[in-house]
Order: sequence, then structure tokens, then C-alpha cells
Amino acid sequence: MLPNTEERPDLLATIVSLAAQATLLQARIQTLREELAAVNARTRAISRSLHHMDAATARPSAESVPEAVDGRGRRRRKPAEGSLRTHNRVAKGRR
Repeated sequence: MLPNTEERPDLLATIVSLAAQATLLQARIQTLREELAAVNARTRAISRSLHHMDAATARPSAESVPEAVDGRGRRRRKPAEGSLRTHNRVAKGRR
């Protein structure tokens, strides 16, 4: 039995239409992959930047740390080891 000749043009039109849609979808997939790669690269750059910022704030430089001062604007002295003040602090559970 021969195939119905009336359905053949519709079948060819469907195949052509589907092939055109497949081509458009493949182009869109490629565009989305490129955009995703750009977003991924930006995310990595931001992550590295934040990591460097965290590392910089975790280790402040000597210039960025204010000196400990008493209420009169003078630098506080650290008690010498073995002094009475150190002994009292240790006895009270402070250092």
C-alpha cells in the first residue's frame, strides 16, 4: 500500500517547522550558556574580593588599630608579669 499523498505535504511542513524551532532553541541554549558563564565568572570575582576583604579585616595593620588609652587620653600601661596588679587580675579570673 502506498502512503497517503495528502498527508505528505503536512508532514514535510511539520518537519521543516520542527527543524527551524530546533535551530532557534540551539541558538538560545548557546546564548544562555554564555550568559551563565559570565555570571559564574562574576560570582567567582566577587567571592575572591570578599575573601580578600575578610582576610584584610581579620589582620588589621598596626596603623589601623587605635592604641589603648585611659580616660585622660594617655596610653595605658600593661602591668609587668609578677606584679601585684597582675596577681590580683589572675586571682579574680581576669587577664
